[in-house]
Amino acid sequence: MRQYNFYQYIFWTLSVAIGGLLLGFFLFNISTRVFLFIVGPLEPTSMVVTTPVQIRAEMHFKRPVPVPKLSISDLQKIESTIKAKAYLVKDLDDNSNLIMRGSGNKFPIASVTKLVTAMVTMDNLRGDEIVQISKKAVSTTGRQGNLSAGERLKVVDLLNCLLLESSNDAAEALAEKLGREKFLSLMNIMAGEIGMLSTKFSDPSGLSALNTSTSDDLSRLIEYIEKSRPDVMSITTRQSYKVIGGTASRNHFWLNRNRLVRDDNDYYIGGKDGFTSDA
Repeated sequence: MRQYNFYQYIFWTLSVAIGGLLLGFFLFNISTRVFLFIVGPLEPTSMVVTTPVQIRAEMHFKRPVPVPKLSISDLQKIESTIKAKAYLVKDLDDNSNLIMRGSGNKFPIASVTKLVTAMVTMDNLRGDEIVQISKKAVSTTGRQGNLSAGERLKVVDLLNCLLLESSNDAAEALAEKLGREKFLSLMNIMAGEIGMLSTKFSDPSGLSALNTSTSDDLSRLIEYIEKSRPDVMSITTRQSYKVIGGTASRNHFWLNRNRLVRDDNDYYIGGKDGFTSDA
């Protein structure tokens, strides 16, 4: 009888242990499903991909290589090779204009627009806020950034997509998050506050030929950003940025399209280029 009780004890002990494991596994699955149902899809994890080039680029913003002083003869030689209808080269240290042509004439400014788009975003949205990419946003001309309708990305991710890949889709998605008309109004208000009195924004990406400015105004813009907005400048000097997708987003790997960054230019401290046929 004692032997029977011992085996019975072992049997029930093992049964309870196995049953507990199965019950725990079942409850874990249920709780995970409930968590996903209540909280929603797991958001993507973002990270800056560190490379030797990127480290040097970010150092440029903090400690740029001193630009050699150019003589009047040097400047005249440079000026003779420039074919642009309007330009302005300025020394930000002493605020002097070195060479210029048609600096007060208005022209479309293409993706240079996105510098103001980035600042309005940073001033009005938190970096960890989630933006769902709309069909309308991805229908914008251009595929830079490779975004898809329905994806959910953080504002900080879209800012990197905006300034590195020069994504028009990201620009529209960020504007939609705040309300497109309100966003454009804030862009024009910001331009006035900076002193860009000859500048007008009609879209957040720069695709519109109605986004116009002058070399004088763009000089004021970059001077303001260089002195007051390290949050913008630091993004523009990055070599790359990676998003590890979750259930809400695909994986993304964005590279800086600016040649000065790709070529690791020693004198580059940040900024934005742009191109459209009108510009």
